[in-house]
Order: sequence, then structure tokens, then C-alpha cells
Amino acid sequence: MSHKITSVSELAGWLRKWPTGLFAIDGYHGAGKTTLAHELASQLRIPLINLDDFLLPQKGSFLESLRDSELSTALHARPVLVEGVCLLAVAKYLGIKPDVHVYVQGCQPAPRSPRGIGPLAEEVLAYHREFKPAETADILYVRTTNTLEVDPMGNDRFDVDIAFIQAKTKLAITLAMGGMLTLMIGLVVLLQGVTGQDQTLIKTAGFEISASGLGGVIMVTSIVWAFFAYQARPIYSARREVSEKIDPKTGIMERHEHESTTQQLFESKKKSS
Repeated sequence: MSHKITSVSELAGWLRKWPTGLFAIDGYHGAGKTTLAHELASQLRIPLINLDDFLLPQKGSFLESLRDSELSTALHARPVLVEGVCLLAVAKYLGIKPDVHVYVQGCQPAPRSPRGIGPLAEEVLAYHREFKPAETADILYVRTTNTLEVDPMGNDRFDVDIAFIQAKTKLAITLAMGGMLTLMIGLVVLLQGVTGQDQTLIKTAGFEISASGLGGVIMVTSIVWAFFAYQARPIYSARREVSEKIDPKTGIMERHEHESTTQQLFESKKKSS
């Protein structure tokens, strides 16, 4: 039966019982494994290995995509934390056994059916059915809050992004409608000038504009409307940055991850300009 823990400091104290241990942080995608692993690595001052860093690109699977020889070498150091999905399957494949297997139970319910999901998600579901990691883990770490979806200011970043995208959508639609209206007005004036007498409508400082000419000018301005509508179009983007540095005193590599979403990128761009 798994020992249930809800505190990072309590979990760190538990892991200190194995000064040369291999600690495995397991769970579904989005459960909070990476966040927990970074907090533990910081408190225990030990190296952290992310299985995703050892994946071959564009293979469509997990276990078979691992660079197993490199991963095995990286896991040779002790003590060490390793985090990722399908960890018991990875350990079995490499012929190693974690000293402590920690399973992270996230706030969101785990998926039940593989229908309509990708091959990686299907592989993770199959792993849970075969290995039952939540039941066999030494420690069940239960997240009481979903810190992955809340920014440091206490705002739901997804709500912020949705509101931001909706505002840009309304602006883009307004500009596009203005461009179409301008195009229609210009076309009407142009046709009236071509089919009629095409008399001078504007005369100033020796410069004359006929009806057809004015219609053409109005139609050209619709391009400007279209340009600004294109610039105002909503774009959802996310950027994940990873930085690593080695502490010269301890020789421990510290790995920091930062993810920027649409709203954060937009605000940083405004500040830089």
C-alpha cells in the first residue's frame, strides 16, 4: 500500500533516508511531475533527469523512442531524481529498480478511454493498465491545488489567454467589416462614375478628382483596412524555454523551465518596444 504524502518538504525528508538513492517521479502528463521534481531537486540538492530530454524526435511513441544507452549512463550517478511517464516500464527496460517510486496524483481526473487520443497517450494508458503505478508506488504524492494552471499573481492563465484572444478576434472582425464596407462604397462610387458622366467631385489647389477616381481611391483604402485586420488577428502561441547551469560549489546541474503563453508574449513585446 502506498504511503500518501501532500507536502513537498515531507516527501523530501522521506527521500533523505536513501542518501545514494534513485528516485522516480511518475504520473500522467500534466499531473505536476516536473514541478514536484524541480522542488525536490532544489531541496535535496541532487541532479534531476527528465525522460523527455532523452527522446528521439518524431517517433510517435515513448519507450521505443528513448536513447536508452545515454539515459542509462545518466542514471548511473547517485543520488538522482528522474521524472517522466511510464517510469516503471522504462526501469524494467533498462534493467534497473528505483529505490523509491513516487506517483503524482494530479487534481484533474485521469483519462479513461484511448478513443480519439494520440499514440503517446494510448501508450501511457496501456502502461497504467499493465503496471498499475498508482497502486504499487512507494509514495503517492497528492496535489491539493493545480499550480500548473495558475500564474504567480493568482490568475488562471488560460482564462487570461481566452479573454485576450476574444478581444483580438472582435477587433479583427471589426476591421475586416470596415474594409469590406469601404470596398463596397468605393465600388459603388466607381461604377457611378464609369456609367455616368464622371463629373469632377473634388477640386482643390488645382487638383481634381472625378467620381471614378474617388471610387478607386476609396477601394484602395480597403487594403489598409485588410492589413490592420490581418495584424489584429488572434494567434495563440506558447514558448517553452529551458536553461541549465552547474553550481560550481556542489557540481549539481540546475535546470529551469519557463513557459510563455500568448498574453505573456504580447506584454513582453510591448515592454521591449
